[in-house]
Amino acid sequence: MAQNTVLKKPSRVQQAQGRLDIAVARLEAAVRRRADAAGAEPEQRITQLQAEVDDLQARNRQLKEINTQVSGRIDGVIANLKTTLEG
Repeated sequence: MAQNTVLKKPSRVQQAQGRLDIAVARLEAAVRRRADAAGAEPEQRITQLQAEVDDLQARNRQLKEINTQVSGRIDGVIANLKTTLEG
């Protein structure tokens, strides 16, 4: 019997989460580069950038939670459809 392989397209939430992860990584790298290039960054700018990173990470956690909830709902719908089609 041939194995049925299903390729899943990433959801919009997963795509957004990926973009956010990349943005956070780029922001962190930019902060490191600037700190290395300038020697010592003014304390206020560091605090501001850290707040932005914290906000982005919080948003990322929210998106992950939403993704988990949506995924669970989709799994439930798929299970109901299978039961309906088999029954």
